[in-house]
Amino acid sequence: MKTKVKNICLLGIAFLMLHLGFSSCDDANDDVVRDVVYLANARNIDKSEQLTVDVGGRTVSVAVRTDRPVKSDLDVTLDINEDYLTEYNKRNGTGYLLLPETYYTFSDTHANIEAGRESAAPTNIHLEPLSDEMNKSGMTYALPVGISSADGYAILESASNYIFAIMPIPMADVPMFQRGNTMILAMQNDLVVNRYTVEMLFKISQLGEGVGQMNNQIIFTAGGGQKIFMRFGDTGLPGTTLNAVTMGSRLNSKTQFKADKWYHVALTNDGTNVILYVNGVEDARMSSPGTTITMLKGDFHFCGEKANDGYMRSKMWGSQLRIWTVARTADQIRNSMYGVDPETPGLEAYWKMNEGAGNTFADATGHGHNAYGEEASVATQWFLNERVEVGR
Repeated sequence: MKTKVKNICLLGIAFLMLHLGFSSCDDANDDVVRDVVYLANARNIDKSEQLTVDVGGRTVSVAVRTDRPVKSDLDVTLDINEDYLTEYNKRNGTGYLLLPETYYTFSDTHANIEAGRESAAPTNIHLEPLSDEMNKSGMTYALPVGISSADGYAILESASNYIFAIMPIPMADVPMFQRGNTMILAMQNDLVVNRYTVEMLFKISQLGEGVGQMNNQIIFTAGGGQKIFMRFGDTGLPGTTLNAVTMGSRLNSKTQFKADKWYHVALTNDGTNVILYVNGVEDARMSSPGTTITMLKGDFHFCGEKANDGYMRSKMWGSQLRIWTVARTADQIRNSMYGVDPETPGLEAYWKMNEGAGNTFADATGHGHNAYGEEASVATQWFLNERVEVGR
């Protein structure tokens, strides 16, 4: 937080100095501190924006500016700065992939600022919709636009690059579970952790509206004497409240969930706080005792605690179920709801649940924690090309 505040302050001071602070200096001194070029887009804190591209494509733009009117025409060259994307990912904990060249077209890679003006006409960039395969990957693609040269003008490095993050339109083949067919997560070993993250996309068909109605519908459990589980409803709670239990304490969601809508939930424990996120936004938190817990390998389930769990009255659809041995940050959770690199450090198990048929679900990490539908009395059903966008 201190670093962000410091950067904001420095950037603000820089622009104030450029536009106001040196107005009384003579021309010789002006040439020392002025004559800089930058992207107006890059003045926001994150230096990026997230967007989706529907059928037909979408046009975005960047605006090139200088700190004062130029004395003669100024030619500014724009380019794709892959190094900046690498730096951005490292700094922000994101895993954005470089957008392939066939998915964007510049109106012009040169921006011209005419003599006597401070800005060029906007440079438009047409973006093509991501392919079905790219959307189903759940990964975010990025276009890092930067100033590469400015015809003798200094480039303001802190505002010379900008990222358009193209979010996937989240489509997936998803399995449906219900009483009689819980998903068994066949962990290869017990997990002994003092920090963790559990996250998933899901939709549930029914929720109790009143207090105690349809309570105790468990959507995830990782067991042992100090089990972690998440369920809808409990004694004294409506069935629309998500109740997360860990280390003997209970954390209730502020969000009141609705049936037949897709949600992303994440439960993190960083040793100091246990935090519940809903759709990438912090929803509730409580203190963590910071103790080490053991999650026994034989008690990991999705949709019910066992195949014939009498409390599970609903059908559940699932996608992107992950278990981490690290506490993910808010930005990391928000930026990877629909997909993440399976080789990301700390990712212990990752079920994309996108096989499209059958009853087995591969662990994408390669750790061998494959899963299967128990199918005690009900077969796994598949829904193909389902839009799993949260809030739908």
